[in-house]
Amino acid sequence: MCYVVSLSKSHNKANINRTHEQSLEAYKEIRAAYPDLDIIVDLATTFGCPFEGKYDNPSAAVNFLKDYVDAGMKTCCLCDTIGIADPAQVRAVIGAVKNAYPGLDLMVHFHDTRGLGMANTLAAMDMGVTKVQAALGGLGGCPFAPGASGNLSTEDVVWTLNEMGCDTGISFSKLLAAAKAQMQAIPGTYSGHHIHVEKETPCKPER
Repeated sequence: MCYVVSLSKSHNKANINRTHEQSLEAYKEIRAAYPDLDIIVDLATTFGCPFEGKYDNPSAAVNFLKDYVDAGMKTCCLCDTIGIADPAQVRAVIGAVKNAYPGLDLMVHFHDTRGLGMANTLAAMDMGVTKVQAALGGLGGCPFAPGASGNLSTEDVVWTLNEMGCDTGISFSKLLAAAKAQMQAIPGTYSGHHIHVEKETPCKPER
C-alpha cells in the first residue's frame, strides 16, 4: 500500500487536506492497526512544489523523513510530483537520504513535465535505486500543478532500459499494445512518447 504525504506543507493541505502532524499521526495509526502491512511512503513534492517552488537543500527531505523512519517506515518513494527535478538534484537528494538512512529501501516516481523523467530515472539508477513507479502511457497529472504531465511512461522506461541492455523481463511490444488499448478506452492526457509514434520501434533484446 502507498501512503502519500507531501514534503510541502501547502501541497499536503491541498492534496489530502491534512497538516504534516495529522499525516504522521494517521501513518502511525495504520502501522499500529496493521503491523504486517507492507506500506510504501510516497513522499510527494520531494524536489519541488507548485506553491513553494523548487527545493535547493537535500536536507529538507532527510529531516522530514526522520519521524517516519522512527515510526517504522521501511520503504520510501521519492516523488517528483510536478516534474521539476533535474539529474544533479536527484543524485544529491538520494545521496543524502541514503547516507542518513542506509537501511531504507528507496523507490522513485518522476513526472515528465519538462522532458527529464527518463534522465532523472537513470540518475536514480546510478545512485543504486532499482524500483521505479511509472504509468502506462504516461496517463495522469496533478490537479494542483497546472501543466504537469502524467508519470513517466512505463513503456518508455522499458524501451530505454531494454535498449541499454538491462534485463527487464518485460515485452515492450505487449506493453505498448496495452498502452494504446488504454488510450482508446480511457480519455485523458497521455505524456508517453512511444504511444504517439505510429509505427512501433522494437527494442534490440525483444522478448
